[in-house]
Amino acid sequence: MTHEHDHPLRRTTRVGFSDPFHRLVEDAYRHLERPAPRHVPGCGCALCADRARARMLAGRAARDWTHDDVSAWLERAAGVARDGAGRGGAAVVSRTDRAVFRFLLPRVIEILASGAAASQDGTLARAFALFAPLGPDGWSARDWALLERFAGLLVDRAVHDPDWPHDVIATLHLLSAGGWPLGALLRQALSDPDLPAALARLWGRTGRTDALFPGTWPVGAVKALCDAFVTPLMAERLMNYAMAEGTSGEETDRAMRTADLILRAI
Repeated sequence: MTHEHDHPLRRTTRVGFSDPFHRLVEDAYRHLERPAPRHVPGCGCALCADRARARMLAGRAARDWTHDDVSAWLERAAGVARDGAGRGGAAVVSRTDRAVFRFLLPRVIEILASGAAASQDGTLARAFALFAPLGPDGWSARDWALLERFAGLLVDRAVHDPDWPHDVIATLHLLSAGGWPLGALLRQALSDPDLPAALARLWGRTGRTDALFPGTWPVGAVKALCDAFVTPLMAERLMNYAMAEGTSGEETDRAMRTADLILRAI
């Protein structure tokens, strides 16, 4: 196995034995892993466009691609390569590109499960949108159950872990771009008693000016998000959280700012 050294400013992109995601990641490698796609001479896919990296990665299992290898391929495949050689997005996505993404999916799942900040710049969301649908069509019942379990754990972690680098809205954005049904994800988030704390962490920051739901969403998604989160009931949940025993002064301030933001946005 190829090992990558942890950068001091970046989380490891491997999931350890004690991590709640460990069993799911191992199941993903066991059930979703595919052989590396074949590349014919003159192949113009995103991987072959970087010939040096393609030669280096030839025959390497998805598990053994490093974080940088995956990120470089995603950036090139999504048309945003750092060297300026982006290939223009969906207009040039080929069957081979789709096969490479499918091959890398277990490793992408591990990177996300590790909490690495690979999705914060939107590259993963763009790639998920390009290579979707990741919905139930085309997957076996077993594989789709695994993908649903992954999405559920990711939303749960985003709601509950204040140190997790992907907030709940960014997580919903990424998953909905990839084809996971947004309705089921929203129902999970709304039923979680810790959702007000998660929204307060995100929307209650002093001086925040960004949109409530940034980025490009599937058709109808922003309305569904507003119907779920921008409501008098959610403002009431925020105020109840602000006044609850055990809520710190900073958390109270953020919760009240968030409740006020929601009421003004209704």
